[in-house]
Amino acid sequence: MSENAVSIDAVRSLISESLFPLADDFAAEADLYQEGLDSMALMQLILGLEQEFAVQVLPEDLDREHFKTLQAIAKLVETKRHGGE
Repeated sequence: MSENAVSIDAVRSLISESLFPLADDFAAEADLYQEGLDSMALMQLILGLEQEFAVQVLPEDLDREHFKTLQAIAKLVETKRHGGE
């Protein structure tokens, strides 16, 4: 992982601080929707990601799979930071 890569821990911290608590050992592949991520929390998460990581989440990024796990969110943010679609 590069020095500037988005870490799963950073995503976990953002969710824990702004949405709902996640244990430090919450698995990167665990389903966030089962933990309570709903449409309102998703909008808050997107705002937090945009502010924290200086990315823009576009309407075409609003695929449920992009936000299902910590790993998926970190991958999306990393792609957005590097100009990916």
